[in-house]
Amino acid sequence: MLLRDVRWAVEAVNRTFGGHFTCLMQGMAGKAMLNRRGVANTLVLGARLGGETDPSADAGMSAHAWLCAGHVILLGGEARAGFVPVTSYHSAP
Repeated sequence: MLLRDVRWAVEAVNRTFGGHFTCLMQGMAGKAMLNRRGVANTLVLGARLGGETDPSADAGMSAHAWLCAGHVILLGGEARAGFVPVTSYHSAP
C-alpha cells in the first residue's frame, strides 16, 4: 500500500506539471519519500549505447534511472529494458 501511494504521488505531480520531470528527478523524489518513511530502497542509474538495440538510432549514449524497493521496481521500470546498471544508491531503513 505504501509503495503504491509513493508511486502514485510521484506520477501525479509529474502529470500535473505536464510530464516534464525526468526519470532521475522522479526516482530521487520517490527515494526521498521512502527514506523519510524508513523504507529500504535503491536508486539505479543505467546506460546504453544508441545503436545497440536499434541500428537506425543515434550512436550516442542514453541514460535511465529506476527506483526499487526490495524486489519491486517502483518507478522507471517500464523503460529500463536494454539499460545496463552503472551504479546504484541504496538506503537502508
